[in-house]
Amino acid sequence: MLSTKSTRVINFIIFQLGWIIIVYYHNFLSGLAGLGLTLVNYIILRVSLKEVILGFVIAFFGILNDLIMMKFGFLTLNNAAILPIPLWLAALWLLFVSTFSSSLEWLIRLNLLTTAFLGAFGGAISYCAGESLNALSYHITLVPSFLFHGLNWFLLFPFLFISYHRIRNRIFIN
Repeated sequence: MLSTKSTRVINFIIFQLGWIIIVYYHNFLSGLAGLGLTLVNYIILRVSLKEVILGFVIAFFGILNDLIMMKFGFLTLNNAAILPIPLWLAALWLLFVSTFSSSLEWLIRLNLLTTAFLGAFGGAISYCAGESLNALSYHITLVPSFLFHGLNWFLLFPFLFISYHRIRNRIFIN
């Protein structure tokens, strides 16, 4: 049995590796790889089926956020799919949410404003890196897009993260 610290480090490494694979290749196969890495994360973390389902629900709201940004022309995904979103993007969201109960769990002890600022910075950097790897395109220049994603993630990340933990606590308390 791995220690909590070990599983958090492994969770972090798997997410980083998955992010690079998914965003660099941004195709169906990288989406399958991302789903596989998400499954590995859940196995290592020994999460219940309820928590896996919760991960899908929270990831849905992240995917919905991206769909809204695409609908209003704030970003375009390169290598898009027949479905409203490509598998690689869904896999990326699922993999990201798998960090909420492990490598990112320490954020729950921070105040909401700090969590929001960390989300703003991390989200904006992530989308800009995705743009530099040609996974997505902006219709505005880099600085305004960075600021837009920063504001978006300032609101989105605390909502997703806190919702995840509140629902998770209710699942395991009842």
